[in-house]
Amino acid sequence: MMVTVRHYYTLYLIPCALSLVLLSGCGFHLRGGVELPTVMEQTFLSGIPVDSALGVEIGNVLTRHGGIVVAEQGSATATLIINSEKIDKTVIGVDSSGKASEYELRLTLSYRLLDSEKKELVGQQSVRVVRILRFDSSNVLSSETEESELRQEMRRSAVRQMINRLRIELTA
Repeated sequence: MMVTVRHYYTLYLIPCALSLVLLSGCGFHLRGGVELPTVMEQTFLSGIPVDSALGVEIGNVLTRHGGIVVAEQGSATATLIINSEKIDKTVIGVDSSGKASEYELRLTLSYRLLDSEKKELVGQQSVRVVRILRFDSSNVLSSETEESELRQEMRRSAVRQMINRLRIELTA
């Protein structure tokens, strides 16, 4: 039996179309389609410099979701206070010569949110992100680059979690 090109496409097109219909009916949405609460449309950042790695990441996430970081607190609809960003690094594995070969990195981000009249909208909360870093002592430069990239990814994850929590708290 010979399968023509037309039949070949039909064999794959029908299951794909059916999958799309089922996914659209189940409530599936791509990540990033989150709407920012209106109170956070113009957010002032307090506790960290806006041009720090964390400040830039928060600004990027707010911008992607329809908000902005404002330079002056007086023009803000909300104030996001970052109380602390702490990264801990603990040795969790050693090689046969006793040198560290694996680390656990823990990032803790502590924050709260106020409205334009300094009324607390969301009380003190924390987000924690944990990752494992494998360290190659024979290639230190590469390991340092990998650690830097991992810290940036952890920061992105923590900011996304924080914004999602704030969105849920404000819309509940």
